[in-house]
Amino acid sequence: MHRLLSALVAILSFTGMLSGISVAPVNAQNHPGTNGSDEAHPSVVVPANVSPMVVPHGVTNENVEVQGRPLIIEGDVKGSVHAVNSNVTLMPGATVEGNLTIEGGKLSAPMGSAALISAANRAPAAAAAPAIRKGNWFAGQFCLWLLGLAGGLIILVAAPHATSRVSETVSSRPGRSLVAGLITAVGMCSALAISGAIMSTRSIFSLIWTPALIVIAVSSIILLTLGWLAGMRRVGDMLAPRLGQTGSGTFYGRMALGLTAFFLFNGILGGLIPFLGAVGIVVEFAVALMGIGAIVQTGFGRDDHWLGRTFHRSSGIG
Repeated sequence: MHRLLSALVAILSFTGMLSGISVAPVNAQNHPGTNGSDEAHPSVVVPANVSPMVVPHGVTNENVEVQGRPLIIEGDVKGSVHAVNSNVTLMPGATVEGNLTIEGGKLSAPMGSAALISAANRAPAAAAAPAIRKGNWFAGQFCLWLLGLAGGLIILVAAPHATSRVSETVSSRPGRSLVAGLITAVGMCSALAISGAIMSTRSIFSLIWTPALIVIAVSSIILLTLGWLAGMRRVGDMLAPRLGQTGSGTFYGRMALGLTAFFLFNGILGGLIPFLGAVGIVVEFAVALMGIGAIVQTGFGRDDHWLGRTFHRSSGIG
């Protein structure tokens, strides 16, 4: 158990390193509103000494029109915004649900205010958006693949016997493992939901409950990470005969085969057809549930019959 926890710490550290490999997000400053491109009106300069028009916090149902002065939107505009010779600023939390038209001037938004304009107002950037999303999706799947390969090697070195017991259980009893994993996942989600309700009270009791919330969250991450890697062994066992590989194989080899199969399916086909990517994620989660069930059945790899003996002792049987 101690070795498995140490292995998880190493995996999480590796995750932090991989988190730096990502595509930079696009914020609202890169996407002027409709007819609001800086290039279309490069010579327009809004006087700096003119007091701005401010749309305050709250809901504004009417259309907003401004000419010759800056416009600062802080709330929710249900109607449309028409700005002439005006620099428009979207503050964090502001939204424009109608059309945003800028004739002369520019649109700017502080970091964190991206995607606050309705999709219809970002037509000029629509052509580039799919490529960015696909790039982010593929990069995320690639990082997940690398994380799995490194994490599997870490837990194999740190706890080889526990890893062997868990992988054998998920391979020999996949159905039972899936049921046990599903029950465990329901319990974890219930515990997290109850903890969230307690923390939302913002009372003294929520402060006292904070350590318990941390334990529940960390335990959930441990089970999900190790279960995902153990479940990949089962996927590798299913694919190996189709590739001409006979025998039981090694844990790492079959796990790497399962990870690679999901990476190719989710990263490539899922990037081309988003529906397939969603299906792949659902199946991958089910595989992780099988691994979680195997971990619970073996008591984190201590004993293949640990759960059965615990049940018999608690029920007084035998």
